[in-house]
Amino acid sequence: MIRKLAFRSLMAEKFRCVCTIIAMILTALLFSTLFTTAAGLNSANDYYEFKKLGTTAHVVVKEWDKDFAKVDAIRENANVDKVGCRRFFGYAVNPELNYNVEISFMDEAESSLDYYTPTGGKMPAEVNEVAMDTTTMAALGIPQEVGAPVDIDMEVNGEVVTESFVLAGWFDINKAYPVKVGQIMTSDKYGDAWDSKFESGTVYGKCDIAILLKDAYDIEGQTEEIFNEVGLEFSQDMISVNPGYNVSSEAISSETLVMLVSGILVIVLIGYLIINNIFYISARKDAKQFGRLKTIGMSNKHLAAFVRYQAFIMLSIAVPLGIAGGYFMGRLILPAILRQTAYDSVADDTVISAGVIVLILAGAALFVVITTLISVNGPIRMIKKLSPIESTRIELKGYKKTRKSNDGSRADKFAKYNIMRNKKSFAMLLVSISLPMLLVIVSYDAFSSFDMDKYLSSMLVTDYTFATSDYYKNDYIDRENNVKALDSAIVEEIKNSGFVEDGSLIYGDIANEYASVKEIDLPEGEEYALDLYGTEEFTLNDSLIIEDNIDMEAFNNGTGIVEGCWLTSDGEIYPGTSRFETGDTVNITGSDGKERSYTVLGHINVALGAMKTGITKGSFACELYMNTKQYEEITGNQKIMSYSFNVKKGMEEDAESFIKGIVKADNTLNYQSKYSLAEDFASMKLLVKLISLLLCGVLTFIAIMNLINVFVSSIMVRQKEIATLKSIGMTRGQLRTMLMWEIFYYNGIAFAIAVVLSLIFSPTVFKSIFNEFPFLTFHVNWFSYPSIILVIMFVGIMTVLFVENRISKMNIPEELKTV
Repeated sequence: MIRKLAFRSLMAEKFRCVCTIIAMILTALLFSTLFTTAAGLNSANDYYEFKKLGTTAHVVVKEWDKDFAKVDAIRENANVDKVGCRRFFGYAVNPELNYNVEISFMDEAESSLDYYTPTGGKMPAEVNEVAMDTTTMAALGIPQEVGAPVDIDMEVNGEVVTESFVLAGWFDINKAYPVKVGQIMTSDKYGDAWDSKFESGTVYGKCDIAILLKDAYDIEGQTEEIFNEVGLEFSQDMISVNPGYNVSSEAISSETLVMLVSGILVIVLIGYLIINNIFYISARKDAKQFGRLKTIGMSNKHLAAFVRYQAFIMLSIAVPLGIAGGYFMGRLILPAILRQTAYDSVADDTVISAGVIVLILAGAALFVVITTLISVNGPIRMIKKLSPIESTRIELKGYKKTRKSNDGSRADKFAKYNIMRNKKSFAMLLVSISLPMLLVIVSYDAFSSFDMDKYLSSMLVTDYTFATSDYYKNDYIDRENNVKALDSAIVEEIKNSGFVEDGSLIYGDIANEYASVKEIDLPEGEEYALDLYGTEEFTLNDSLIIEDNIDMEAFNNGTGIVEGCWLTSDGEIYPGTSRFETGDTVNITGSDGKERSYTVLGHINVALGAMKTGITKGSFACELYMNTKQYEEITGNQKIMSYSFNVKKGMEEDAESFIKGIVKADNTLNYQSKYSLAEDFASMKLLVKLISLLLCGVLTFIAIMNLINVFVSSIMVRQKEIATLKSIGMTRGQLRTMLMWEIFYYNGIAFAIAVVLSLIFSPTVFKSIFNEFPFLTFHVNWFSYPSIILVIMFVGIMTVLFVENRISKMNIPEELKTV
């Protein structure tokens, strides 16, 4: 009976019901859209980084030469999720191909780990079947048809042989990979045919085993445990850990944590106020109805059930619509954002899993339900406290004293008295409008705070660094200590180009085999990486050096060295990355057997610039920098790790074209420049701009709809009062003016609150948080203030005209009967 009465009561108040459902939909839409998009962007970043690395496997065991039965044992281990196998056969060198195309066998697990799952056809199974990427197929003129002939000129150990296959399947090329690399996959059966024709070489015919663990905690420790359990010897040299999982254990900074928590709480509060305002007004409007129900014997328990049934009826409509709308908005917005950024290569991929989406949508739905249940408790408590007689007399006013005034007929005064009738409702509405305004202001401030110079200085200390491609893949020195040095002839070509203003070579080598540091004394069995570098004062930029005023004269004359270390986000030396204090004496024995003494002059941040080998092993890496002469004396070599240089003013574009030409002609070379990083910065800035616009758009829409919803609802429940005023002579013009003043008060006071809060927090909290990011320097965007007030005032005026026109269509006797 109560359910039927609750449903019929809603149907009798269709307008109020629609307003409440809209409030619920907006809350669900707010959470599902923002969190789906935010989670999608975060997943896109992780997905892009892994795809750029070429695999999602935690560990790759290089050159597997053990019993393949052990692979099955590893696969069955409780800590292992998936194991893939890849055997490299050679390169496709057809004349139509101007990029590297690798030919290899991959099992199904490996192809999925490396992003080569066929999108058409199937995995190759027969000896003459292959699957290949669509880019290489297009270059060779092969149609996307199963069974199409494929002739490949395969290079193995310098020998080129033409092999004939048929097409079994195809997949997309990995566009996120830094260097364009095509892939041709053969079947496992082809391995026997290959063995009958070729001999295994340095890399040809070798197998790699990729292991995906069930979690990324202590990857090396888990791998060692797995090897021990299956009866294999383990050493760090035999495995390669995916750097995508090397997430710093450093805790999030307190400022960032406060910002995140505050932002979430504000959004939660906005969602709560959207629903609560409507229910509060509705409860006061229906107080007389509740009084009549009490009069005929309905208990407080029944009334509470009555209100909750109404809430659940509206939730059953609002939640699916809001969640579905948020899901589709997120799915539409996310690819559009990614296509405008550096992540465009993964824009069409599924970057966020269905499980994560379900959790987000379930969380948004749960929040709306909980918020609604909390929101109805206040009106229920109010109803329970009223006696049947009081309930029938209650009106929408909050004051109890008689007001005396000699100018109460003025529209502005009348409007002020109207909005101040119930101070609690007035305060809640102001908060629900001002908070979205504040977030919009902060979003505009974030966008105007981008600082390209700060970003570039945090990424690169010179205009250009030039090195081998292996260097930028953290493979400058491989596990056999082979150095992928830069050819001095390339450096001379750059120097003689006419673009270089100043520059310096950076030599680098892992010197454990021929050099040692006397002051490093480790327990037996433990080891470390001794990375030695030779450079000049030019590369030791002030932004690299941690200490102030180090003695560069001692560095130049060969009596002093600098130690490399890593810094935390607070600018402190990361524990375990530095072995020496400034002023310490370090004795280094070189390749010639001589011991040389140096004074530690200071420390540099190796995270900046092309200033590190990327090699660590054992307990730690000792990074020591000296001038080029001392480096040559200690190491006995001139292995060029990179070349850093600045470009003459006005020649930046010509230099960029020149360097690009060198790299395009030789894909074993690569570079970083402030010019290319500026393009990345512009892409990142555009990404944040799109996110800010999305946030501003959603929040502005929420604030406007909340204002319209509450204002329209409050007007509709005052129809009898307005009809009374009209019956004693109030004209449409006077009514419109009064309503205009009401909306101006709401908007003006809410805007003033948002401005005051922004001006209080901007130079303090927001400034310190923004400046913590390496690409932001806080600036106030003053343009946002007039933009916001103009938008909300325009919407307010349109709302008043709509409402006034609606209520003026009814004649006075009809309006007096509405309540």
